[in-house]
Amino acid sequence: MGAMGALNNSIEKISDFLNEHKKLALGIIIGLALLLLILIIGMVASGKKETVPSKISHNQEDPFMLPQNTTVTEDYYFSRTTGEKWDQEQVDQWFTIPGTATVEELGRDNDTLVQEILGAAP
Repeated sequence: MGAMGALNNSIEKISDFLNEHKKLALGIIIGLALLLLILIIGMVASGKKETVPSKISHNQEDPFMLPQNTTVTEDYYFSRTTGEKWDQEQVDQWFTIPGTATVEELGRDNDTLVQEILGAAP
């Protein structure tokens, strides 16, 4: 039996299946059609995405750029002055004492970094 005979045999089996199970075949066809419709709708919907504006290059010497679409209020600071030390309220609010596991992990990471830097140094 050649390739042509195998193809004819497969077509016969499919035809017999469709004749014996008409409701199931109809359900499969409807399901495939719905899946195709959902895929087409998804592709059309994904094609309508808004474009993201390109990134504007900026360096430290350029003047400060105000945010777009906002109004700059009195509370918006271009820079702020900081004290030399935190007061106790700032310490309580912002500082967290690291746990033993965190310090050990940092130590291992630092050892790995040192080994990478030194590498094959004599």
